[in-house]
Amino acid sequence: MMHTMLDKHVVLFLLLFFSNASGLEISINQETALEIGKKIWINECAGSVDKLVFWNPHEDCISLGIGHFIWYPEQAGKKFDSMFPEYLAFLKTKQTPLPKILANAAHAPWKTREEFLAKEKTEEIILLKKWLSETVDFQTEFIVNRISISLNRILTLDPHLDKPINQLINTPAGLFALIDYLNFKGEGLSQNERYEGKGWGLYQVLLGMNEKNGTPLDRFKASAISALTERVRLAPKDESRWLPGWTNRIKRY
Repeated sequence: MMHTMLDKHVVLFLLLFFSNASGLEISINQETALEIGKKIWINECAGSVDKLVFWNPHEDCISLGIGHFIWYPEQAGKKFDSMFPEYLAFLKTKQTPLPKILANAAHAPWKTREEFLAKEKTEEIILLKKWLSETVDFQTEFIVNRISISLNRILTLDPHLDKPINQLINTPAGLFALIDYLNFKGEGLSQNERYEGKGWGLYQVLLGMNEKNGTPLDRFKASAISALTERVRLAPKDESRWLPGWTNRIKRY
């Protein structure tokens, strides 16, 4: 069962402006924000409190929160953008008290998955999971706010993408697809997040939308599945185990 602090905090995400010729803006009210948070928690953690702090055996970093924000140990090779430090920086702007384990941590406190598993049942990690389950409102706000920043970057790079973006944000399902995919696979602008020069982030998905087939959401889903299938094909290590789950997630948009 989900636990949030939405009854204690006013969560309104209104009028996120973009500086482009179309005057694009997104308005998300409290009810919609709550639903977005719930869906992302289900997509990333199956709605489980226990999985709010999770280290996948096939990954070299830990994932935290409803968005499974990744966090690397010190000296780990950072293959992808690490979002949990950005989330902690966001919380500092809110002057929110942090659990002791996070208060002064510059890197993930566990050097390896084995070290984490050895401590997973300690009170420190149990309290961390509880804190994450009680601060879903802040995590949702962070995730939602990211879409304004990333779409602004994408539109600056390619203003012609304002048409598919406008089409998607004008429906609840399309808006959720944009927000969830950004959290899921990133914005696609980092050179580090590419295989053989090809990315799979939100930017690449928007570029790959075919205007001739189906609704904007249908085109977004088809492009996303194509981008991720290409990622698996080009991956230096076998990633085929992930593709069925990724595809099913996108089909639910």
